[in-house]
Amino acid sequence: RDRDVTGVQTCALPIWLYAATSLAGRMLFYLVSFVPAVLLPRAAHLHAKGDSARGALVQSLVVVACMAGAGLLLYGRFPAAILSVLVGRAFAEAAPLMLPYGIAMALLVLTNTLVSYRIATHRFEFVIPLAAVACLEIAAFFVFHASPLQVIVVLIASNVLALLLASYRLGVPRVKVL
Repeated sequence: RDRDVTGVQTCALPIWLYAATSLAGRMLFYLVSFVPAVLLPRAAHLHAKGDSARGALVQSLVVVACMAGAGLLLYGRFPAAILSVLVGRAFAEAAPLMLPYGIAMALLVLTNTLVSYRIATHRFEFVIPLAAVACLEIAAFFVFHASPLQVIVVLIASNVLALLLASYRLGVPRVKVL
């Protein structure tokens, strides 16, 4: 997921400031990413037994939302302090980018949670639409890279679209073909 850092190289803000923001934002993503990793085998086991895995999905989404929400609260209140602790005071100038980048990462981990559930329940109709979103995201980086915030907005928009596509028809039972 370093496509965004590459896209910022043409911006007025030094690349190292955006890279620091990216590092801090990904910290939130990695901190919460254990949840989809736990959901996958749990939901697969329930699905294989013929039980509903929806409860496991709901629990996972609640945990992700709470943890990501807490992280976003910290990113919103103390962005310069977080950057200073992580990479030094020289990077505090990138503080305004912390919350938007954190939002992008929170959306991504929510999407990963839904994708893990879909994989566990053998529902793979999300693959082609999400691949299309990834291609659109890369194309958008070529067009919208005048500022680091533009790049982050592309991340947010593509992650919102991916989340919507991953959740599309989630509650609709599959039709079994004989």
